[in-house]
Amino acid sequence: MKPRLLLALPPVAATVGGNAVPLLGWLRETWSAETTMLLYYLETVAVVLLAGGLVRLAVPAVDGEGQPIGRRRNELVRNYWLFMGGFALVIGVFLAAILLLFMGVPVPWPAVGAAMAVIVALQLFAYGWEAWRLRPLDMADAETLINRDMGRIAVLHLGVLFGVFLAAIRAEWFVWPFIALKTLIDVATVIDPALRRLRPPAAGEVT
Repeated sequence: MKPRLLLALPPVAATVGGNAVPLLGWLRETWSAETTMLLYYLETVAVVLLAGGLVRLAVPAVDGEGQPIGRRRNELVRNYWLFMGGFALVIGVFLAAILLLFMGVPVPWPAVGAAMAVIVALQLFAYGWEAWRLRPLDMADAETLINRDMGRIAVLHLGVLFGVFLAAIRAEWFVWPFIALKTLIDVATVIDPALRRLRPPAAGEVT
């Protein structure tokens, strides 16, 4: 196995572990399917914060040619946080209205808090490792990473919202497919930068 792919294994393991926490709580009947979807929503909110932090840490203030790029980097992260934060807020309001007001789902907040502590710890490890592995990251790669995460997180948020409705009818209809799809997407997101760096440059491309 290529060394770059080997270096991707620790964050992959942390990513799989983070996705397994809500699943295990549901299988052990610690919380309901609706609470499971709520946990996945909260996990993606944390990803928004950490993905921006990854770019902030991995992109240096000065590029390889000695040109200052710190301002551009900070503006990219700020715009990403503002856009995705606003999107997550809207989805969160809908979720709160559906779960708490209309469905009256009893949310075990102490258990949710403990689960989120574990998930965030795993995410911090994964994103910290990625920041070390990918550094220095140039602005083009940073913009690609941000744009990719924006689409991925937006789809996952909408999936969570849709899943809450289906979970209220029959949990198995959506929870299992959602968990499998989300885990595959998250793992692919971690592995993708390593694979891109292993590909030979295209004709005329400067490395």
